Amino acid sequence: MTAIFFGLLAVVVGIFLLPYWIISANPFPQPAGQWKVGTTNLTWHELDANGERISHQPGAIAKVWYPTDAVVGIASPYIDDIDRTLSFFTTGQNPLYQLLLHQRYFGRIQTPALVGALPAENSMGFPLVLFSPGFGGINFINTFYALEFASQGFIVVGINHPGSSGITLLDDGTAVGIKEPYKVLSKIGPPVANFDALFNEIILQQARNISMVLDEVIKLNADANSWLYQKIDWHRIFAAGHSAGGTASFAACEQDRRILKAVNFDGYIKDPIGMDNLEQPLLLILSDRARYPKNRQLRQQLAELYTKDAERTSRLASQANLRQLSLPLVGHLNFADLSLLTPWLAKVTGLVGEVDGYELLSNTSATAINFFNG
Repeated sequence: MTAIFFGLLAVVVGIFLLPYWIISANPFPQPAGQWKVGTTNLTWHELDANGERISHQPGAIAKVWYPTDAVVGIASPYIDDIDRTLSFFTTGQNPLYQLLLHQRYFGRIQTPALVGALPAENSMGFPLVLFSPGFGGINFINTFYALEFASQGFIVVGINHPGSSGITLLDDGTAVGIKEPYKVLSKIGPPVANFDALFNEIILQQARNISMVLDEVIKLNADANSWLYQKIDWHRIFAAGHSAGGTASFAACEQDRRILKAVNFDGYIKDPIGMDNLEQPLLLILSDRARYPKNRQLRQQLAELYTKDAERTSRLASQANLRQLSLPLVGHLNFADLSLLTPWLAKVTGLVGEVDGYELLSNTSATAINFFNG
């Protein structure tokens, strides 16, 4: 009986300790640029048709990364306001499970960004990147890109999109999840016509959100009491994003000519009708769609979408300034932080491709930065 007891105890302890091995506490190396990185939050508000804030609606919280001269400070957690964020997904779960998940597992993950550090001074201001996550994603899942961009002298605003991001925290203490009609897009094999209608609705809304966030940043840049006062170079405003967020960055260029360039990390192309006057340079970086996802049935279900996307990409390339890169052995989720957070689990489960996760993120961030600076 004693041997059985200790055997069971070892199994239980092993189960609780397994995430410590699977989830890295410090997955992000110091970014490669000359600057240290600071971080803080920014609250943006939906505007009415006249460009005025809708006062009765709470603001959505975005995260900002920026260059700083500070060398010491409090390291930013990977997930801000972790109890609010994770409780949204774990409501009704065992309190012990919530404690372990919040504080002992995901709460351990730190980043090199310094909370509340003063932004660096730059007489010309810093270029701005408005970064959107993929459908159902949350802005912190692209932290690697944000850190790299900020270390290279960019101010980066990570935007959550209420209704199509997995969760968007609001400044009144509530949170918004994915709208019910949009949840069908998380299922495999929706009717293509229905997919197109919902997808275009989401993309156009996200493009409007990007412009609204830009409006908020403009106000802060002009406010002498703001930490962003005269910190932005208005001749260098860019958009970027992963998956649907990348598609939205292209659509934002169509709607808002203040945005000078956009990078799309493996996002589908919405119907390019009406984009024939798009003059801004666009960069599309694609995964290896012939090989991933690994599951053959899933790949077959996505084949029709891939075919239509290839046709739309070709049409967009014929009428816009589009540069394309296709990367072998790269999966769709290689463009998020997953391969750094849980490299072994991500690769074994086929969620990412066969490339080294850090190398892929480093190379694609350098490609994007060169594109912005070119």
